Amino acid sequence: GQIEHSQDRRLENFLQNACSVTPDNSVVFVRGDGITFGMIYAQEVLDICTEIVPISPNLLQMRWYQNWLRNRYQNIDLSSANPSDIIKNNSNVQFFASIGLMGDPAFSNQMPPFVPYRAVWMKFIIDPKRDNFPVPTELEEEYWSSLESYMVPKKNTHPFLHSRTAEIWATNQYAISLNVIASGYRSFGIPQRAEQLQLLANLFLDGDIETFWKQREMMQSK
Repeated sequence: GQIEHSQDRRLENFLQNACSVTPDNSVVFVRGDGITFGMIYAQEVLDICTEIVPISPNLLQMRWYQNWLRNRYQNIDLSSANPSDIIKNNSNVQFFASIGLMGDPAFSNQMPPFVPYRAVWMKFIIDPKRDNFPVPTELEEEYWSSLESYMVPKKNTHPFLHSRTAEIWATNQYAISLNVIASGYRSFGIPQRAEQLQLLANLFLDGDIETFWKQREMMQSK
């Protein structure tokens, strides 16, 4: 049979959510066709995220991509094709990354420390005097405050839409961010809360969105 998903706007909604909380003139390192070309679509077609500079580290070695970035974002020093150098050359800019990108050691090992940011990005802590290191409780509070104000799925989708479309990338971002906060609780010696958040993250990753929100309500009521 056929599956109708022309109205599946998970990725579009994610971009609107993410751009609404990202400071103007920030740089966001991204990876993957969904977010890389999704950000271009957001800027060129939806006319949102226009004050954000998305950069794909995987494409930085391509001359055409370097030229396109420099012509499009002239307020950012892009004289280097190395992400860590781009950060050093733009000391007054805030830097973020798509969450999945931070799982790549070749990228993350050369970058400054980072923390989850409003369920959608990782934020680099470049200047500890300017950017405080939040504790897990602060990160979780920020996570729920952001997520509950976003346009996010409230019901399960067809299994095909969950596992075979680019839009699943969006819900994975929310889940992985929660996993990172859970890791923070473990490092602070609070394993029970870590397990609760891990359970919620797994529900999101499995596509069981309805149970995710029900479990969230149960945790709030205790």
